[in-house]
Amino acid sequence: TRVAEPEEFDDSWNAVWESKVCRNDKGWIAEIRIPYSALRFPKKPVQEWGINFSRMTRRYSEFSHWSPINVKEQGFVHQCGLLKGISDIDSPLRLSLYPYISSYLDNYGGSNSYSINGGADIKYGINESFTMDMTLIPDFGQVKSDDKVLNLSPFETYYDEKRQFFTEGTELFNRAGLFYSRRIGGEPIGYGKAYEGLDSNEVVEKNPSTAQLYNATKISGRTKSKLGIGFFNAVTAPAHARILDTLSKNERLVNTQPLANYNVVTGLQLPVTGPCRSYSILIHQHLSWGINTVSPLPRSAEII
Repeated sequence: TRVAEPEEFDDSWNAVWESKVCRNDKGWIAEIRIPYSALRFPKKPVQEWGINFSRMTRRYSEFSHWSPINVKEQGFVHQCGLLKGISDIDSPLRLSLYPYISSYLDNYGGSNSYSINGGADIKYGINESFTMDMTLIPDFGQVKSDDKVLNLSPFETYYDEKRQFFTEGTELFNRAGLFYSRRIGGEPIGYGKAYEGLDSNEVVEKNPSTAQLYNATKISGRTKSKLGIGFFNAVTAPAHARILDTLSKNERLVNTQPLANYNVVTGLQLPVTGPCRSYSILIHQHLSWGINTVSPLPRSAEII
């Protein structure tokens, strides 16, 4: 768990680390090895880090802390202990690359279709205060699907975000419920257009239910003056529905989602003392609509 602010925790923090546990006649021992590349610390000859160790005993529903925590006092970080004696260490290059490749086989109506996808996730530590996360052509095929919801109201159904890129390190963007990340790479805004104005001999042969995410980037961190700054950008590909004329076997395309660009800039100023704070967020969405429909295409046309 990463402490995002004095009173907030980020359980999505997922660094690469090692641990071993053993039992002996005195109890049990846990040894944890966390590399410097997973931590942020300033460039100083002598370091002093806040540190604490906690344990939950489930049979007693009890939390134990090495450095005592007063639950009546607001905040957690300032109640941690101090780790001294760290000197002459350099912060290594905080760069992680996670490439992937995936393949799919779909069987519909007795015919098979294959697809192969590839992309990568990149995490880079700009300095001790700011980190950049990037994803290129991500594949969210392993993300748990949403439960079916019958919504008869005129308002949009809000689903929980389950995609890893949009849940890690996004506490600056998710305040006050102003930024709903599920719209990025979600159902095309013109999904229903494919079923409008069909001739009697036309059927919707293919209508993607999600827009392909080309790439997304987020940069976030906090300055020494406790000013949190976040920048987010994402680009999604155009989406098209394929309409088939069952008599002539010709096809036409309906543009259900244009090329879209999403930008979010946010700032959160924490006070040195006291509960007061200020928060601002700027959200921008740009849609590049093209031609809504395309002239009939030959049967062998490739849909992008």
